[in-house]
Amino acid sequence: ADALHCSARMATEITQRGGAYALALKGNQGPLLAAAERIIAAAKTPKAATAVTEETGHGRWERRAARIVRAPAALGRKHGFPRLGMIGEISRTRIVNSKREEQRCLYVLSRSMSAQELLAVVRRHWDIENGLHWRLDVVFHEDACRTRKDHGPENLATLRKLALNVLNRARRDISVRRKRKRSGWSDEFARSILGQMR
Repeated sequence: ADALHCSARMATEITQRGGAYALALKGNQGPLLAAAERIIAAAKTPKAATAVTEETGHGRWERRAARIVRAPAALGRKHGFPRLGMIGEISRTRIVNSKREEQRCLYVLSRSMSAQELLAVVRRHWDIENGLHWRLDVVFHEDACRTRKDHGPENLATLRKLALNVLNRARRDISVRRKRKRSGWSDEFARSILGQMR
């Protein structure tokens, strides 16, 4: 989860329910961030505990480098993060249209994992953000919705996700936006989309 959810209460809730956490660590957890920075700076990371990926596409080049460092047992106890055992670091370098951007983020981890696994876990989190939330906002204009009373927002969110699931399953050769528009223009096309849900 991103830094918004990085709190001792969230970490405790996750572990009590049998889960494991990988939480982005930023300034909202100042003392823990400072301690993690010191641990990362002092660590001599073997090559086996590092991983690098590179991607090129859509006019963009991106490199992600990750490393994992074991955290002292007292760190989690001191800051109220149960089972905190590792600290992960991911450095991103991105070049888009000749403009270079660099970013570095630390993560607190409740279970042991390789640097390659850390890259995959963080990537999957952003797949959810980009694959679901971006579509709901851009295709269904969810952020522009002004429904605020009673159960209205929750009901509309459920209907949007249901519609998105239906549109995702049907006619994969057409974008979700086009399927939505064509369904509004043609009852026959809308029936063909709904007919695929069995």
